[in-house]
Amino acid sequence: MQPRILNVIGTRPKAGIKTVLDNYESSFKNNIIYDFMIFSEESTGLFDIQMRNHGREVYLFKSFRIKNIVKLYNDLNDFFKINKDKYNIIHIHTPNVAFIVSPIAKKYGVKIIIGHSHATKYSDKWSSKVRNFILLINRNAYFTHIGACSTEALKFLSRFTINKSKIIIKNAIKIEKFKFDYNHREQIRREYNIENNQILVGCIGRFNNQKNQEFLLSVFKDLKKYSKFHLILIGSGPNKRKLEKYILQHDMHNVTILDFQNNIHEIYNGLDVLALPSRYEGLPMVAVEALANGLPILLSDKITKDLSCISTTYLSIDDKKNWYQAILNTNPISNMKRRENRILEELGYDIKVEQRKLLEYYEELINEK
Repeated sequence: MQPRILNVIGTRPKAGIKTVLDNYESSFKNNIIYDFMIFSEESTGLFDIQMRNHGREVYLFKSFRIKNIVKLYNDLNDFFKINKDKYNIIHIHTPNVAFIVSPIAKKYGVKIIIGHSHATKYSDKWSSKVRNFILLINRNAYFTHIGACSTEALKFLSRFTINKSKIIIKNAIKIEKFKFDYNHREQIRREYNIENNQILVGCIGRFNNQKNQEFLLSVFKDLKKYSKFHLILIGSGPNKRKLEKYILQHDMHNVTILDFQNNIHEIYNGLDVLALPSRYEGLPMVAVEALANGLPILLSDKITKDLSCISTTYLSIDDKKNWYQAILNTNPISNMKRRENRILEELGYDIKVEQRKLLEYYEELINEK
């Protein structure tokens, strides 16, 4: 039987989750229905347009606000009543919306509901953390199966569940897109005025408390005395002004801060090392992409160890000296020899392989029912 999947997302997807959904959706052929349910106050967005251009349905509902709950409940009832035979699997990528989606979907006959965690914490805001904990306290009733992007994310969502089938659905990518290119390396380094003998450290991600860029700035404040080290921060978010203020206050000429770029896959070529000092993380997409490029990566020990390999080093964010020393010891000539390695295929993040596995998983679940 053909898998007919409705992906449920709490808000219009951005960054890592969007990349994961993009990669799987674009790799599936006509052997699967792969549609989306989104909750947002905005009537449309780039994700909606992209998916509809690919022939996917995108259903839009009001955002999760107290004033919208009654309308949401009624609209979801109407939706599943009309579409009760259209989908045989509900795949929920934002688990805290399951409290309202799952009971209604089950009411209208959906027998397979996958809860999928892309994180290892409820939130980094105290109020959101408490809210999400309460919303997920009955997760055992909401999900028939548990999925996650990493071992730690799977442990997180599996709490308070009994006898649930579990699976890791990897944040797979199109590996060839990120393959190391020396010409792009020279181009990127010229664009950002990086000399051949300089070591360029990159940190890519949303500017917020979770990603912890301020920690990395404190390391580079100490490295400022060495002209050969340069840090490039790429992202956007609530902490941007705070980071810019820190850079100005400490006269950090060795740091460049940029908004998100459309050519991230090319920028990896110009880097010598990627540094991710996150306070917590499901599984960082940028780390997967950087490994495809052959980059060495410094990772916080709070990040899942699923990416452990010759190119990754896990360091405590309680010890700044270790990060300082690791960056100081970066050897771009030695690392360049590894840029052609096929590490990511060995770890299992090739979308060509992983999309087949996910399709087979969906088919197995349907056949079991």
